[in-house]
Parts: sequence; C-alpha cells; structure tokens
Amino acid sequence: MEDFQRHLEEQGFSDNTIASYLYSISQLFGRERNISNEALLSHKDWLASCFAVKTVNLRITAINSYLD
Repeated sequence: MEDFQRHLEEQGFSDNTIASYLYSISQLFGRERNISNEALLSHKDWLASCFAVKTVNLRITAINSYLD
C-alpha cells in the first residue's frame, strides 16, 4: 500500500483522491484474500449491490489504478 500511495503522490493526485483510492484497495483486500479475475468480478458485483453508481465507478477506477 505504501508503494501505491507513493505512486499516487508522484502522479499528483490530491490528498482526498489518495485517501479514497487507498480506502478502496483496503476494502477490496478486506473482502478478498486472493486477487483473481473471479474475485474482482465478485467484488464488483458486491459494490454494485451496495453503493451508488458514482461510488462504484470510483472504487473500480481505484482498483484498476492499483492493478496497473
């Protein structure tokens, strides 16, 4: 997580965006131990069932950024 945070800071993301992205990744790892395509799809489905579209999109963007 520290490497990801450092990467976001180097890319010039705002403090709020960094906090949001880190929360999204923590949430993912809190629900899924092993990150696989199946786990990511399951997490996406869970997000969609619990949150507004805007929040889901933000969380998915954060996860994609982390995976890149």
